[in-house]
Amino acid sequence: MERLSTETGFSTFLSSIPRSRHKSSKIRLPNVRALAEVSGVSEEIQFKVLFAAGGTGGHVYPALAIAEAIRAADRSACVEFVGTKHRIEATAVPHAGYTFHHIPAPPLARPIFRSPQNLLIPWRLLVSVFASVRLILTFRPQVVIGTGGYVSGPVCLAALLCGCPYVIQEQNVRPGLANKILATFATLVFIAFADTITHFPFRKCIVSGNPVRATVKKVVPQEVALKHFFPRWSSTHLSDGCTQCDKRWEVVLIQGGSLGAKSLNLAVIGFVERMLDEHPKRLILWQTGSKHHEGIVNKVKRRDRVYISEFLHDINMAYSAADLIVACAGAITCSELLILGKPSVLIPLEYVADNHQRDNALVLQKAGAARILDDVGLNSEKLEVAINQLLGDKAMLANMSKNATSISVTNAAELISKEVSLLAQGQMMKKGNHFVKISKELLTCLRIKPS
Repeated sequence: MERLSTETGFSTFLSSIPRSRHKSSKIRLPNVRALAEVSGVSEEIQFKVLFAAGGTGGHVYPALAIAEAIRAADRSACVEFVGTKHRIEATAVPHAGYTFHHIPAPPLARPIFRSPQNLLIPWRLLVSVFASVRLILTFRPQVVIGTGGYVSGPVCLAALLCGCPYVIQEQNVRPGLANKILATFATLVFIAFADTITHFPFRKCIVSGNPVRATVKKVVPQEVALKHFFPRWSSTHLSDGCTQCDKRWEVVLIQGGSLGAKSLNLAVIGFVERMLDEHPKRLILWQTGSKHHEGIVNKVKRRDRVYISEFLHDINMAYSAADLIVACAGAITCSELLILGKPSVLIPLEYVADNHQRDNALVLQKAGAARILDDVGLNSEKLEVAINQLLGDKAMLANMSKNATSISVTNAAELISKEVSLLAQGQMMKKGNHFVKISKELLTCLRIKPS
């Protein structure tokens, strides 16, 4: 896979790699077990990967996408996850069918140097690393993959102490502090955008794009998607007697993330009923997030052409139905929009670390795939005007869609999986144990049986 120079752009990268590497067709990945057996490695050695991911869906779902690709290439691969027990990973990972371990992870409060609770970080980090070392020496993976969240730091540090190679996957254009530090000792750094390469050691970087779950990419006809959200409306109601979905329907998807975005939700509350009155052929799908759902349901009285949900588990249906997406600029959301070719109005949240969502949104805006509205000062009028302008210009929507797909990478999970498989293969071919020598006293302290 290509490594990029700082000056090389994303489009140059796509044109420089073999065409089969960035087409949507499935990549044939190496079966690590088979390669190991041919090389004379004991059949008892199993391809094992440990993922460290947690906190938000933006960290967890890329890990699950990579895990899917690894298992698709090698069904004998043993994939396990580590995270915290009170966040999204505690339910999402077991639901996906993977073994889940939880450890205490030290959250870093901001501002970093003016938050008293950060005084306990060294002690909490030590506890987390201790628990991670015990897990790694018990599971003995060939590779650890960190995709972000507070849990990623201690687990990758423990991998370093144990002599186990680790890689990190950075979803955002501007990486966080933890990944900047971890990149120093990482074997590989997978980045989603070419602009990110300036933040990491050049020779370790691979521009892979962001892994997106296979379910998200399952596009269905708009007619089918609309019936899914508005089941009481028959095909006749939706299309005035036509067998195909009436193209006069304008569908807006409002998506503020799993927790919800307060400024976005308040802006939508201010115009949603008026918009439905003024545009009789408009439908609205609205993911409110868990924090604001109950309040929004109580405030919005008109419900005939608006579908309100705390969280859209069937997000592929929502994307398939939508003509325009209004969303925050999380890295995974941006990548999904690019892959699916969806025009968007992006609202980068100001309160996120280092305002990194703005950098994500700028990539799409510069490509002509999105329009940015500032989180600060966002109101109903600004958002309503932006939606009406874009939905009123079909040529503009078509052009934005084309621009989005032109800079997308559709097979990021497969690309990352292949590199991880090759790295694991190298570890399995090493004679003896690739882990560092651990004293019997420490193993006994960690309650691990010496091997």
